[in-house]
Amino acid sequence: MPRRWTHRLGATAAFALSAAAILLAVVPASGADRAAAQTQAPMSADILAVQVRKQGFACTNPKDVTRDAARSTPAHAMWRLACENATYRVHLVPKMSARVEKVE
Repeated sequence: MPRRWTHRLGATAAFALSAAAILLAVVPASGADRAAAQTQAPMSADILAVQVRKQGFACTNPKDVTRDAARSTPAHAMWRLACENATYRVHLVPKMSARVEKVE
């Protein structure tokens, strides 16, 4: 904040404005904003395959990934991952391990 503003506003007001600016820049978007971004962002089959493999499932040559709109909620995405050897339903929950289910 420019020094001339500090003189006019006083040190306390200048500090409060600076703190407010920092909070607006640092605070993450609301849950609704994150959910909207999740529904719009395309998911890579390779990225989802890595998550499936980390959890002990085999996925060779991931071919396709589609969002399962019927099973998804705004906060929790459900994806259908087609690999060469199997197809999986992957439920992504933020900050938790994915729930993986093999589809016959």
